Amino acid sequence: MASKTLAVRGASGAGKKTLIGRLVFSCGGLGLEQLENLERRNRTSYPDVVRLFNEIGEKPSFWAPTAKIIVQGTADQAKASSADLRSLLAEDKWKPKERLVVVVNKMDAVDWLKPIFAEIAQAFQDIDIKQHGSRLRS
Repeated sequence: MASKTLAVRGASGAGKKTLIGRLVFSCGGLGLEQLENLERRNRTSYPDVVRLFNEIGEKPSFWAPTAKIIVQGTADQAKASSADLRSLLAEDKWKPKERLVVVVNKMDAVDWLKPIFAEIAQAFQDIDIKQHGSRLRS
């Protein structure tokens, strides 16, 4: 089976480790030895899964229907806005290879208000990925 990589970017405290830990835990990325290690250390949260991988010097990974997904790392940014993404792409500081997925996290902080989600989604939809010379499919 093929392998693919995943890079996660976002503001500090945005839930990157929680997202990665959840994917690893839910999609078969933990072996018996790793589960026992988490249990032995009384680690019970999704970010603990990522911390475990960091401590043992391995990259977190999980399974998707067509490939093993290997998390290449996370990048903390002062902020993670559509303008920041546009700038990273335009200046060739970041080059996604296949797909760009935008995850909107922490919606509970705004009581799951649909208008706020729609505003955030629209800001990212307005980025013309093709304009930046990327091989992404929109």
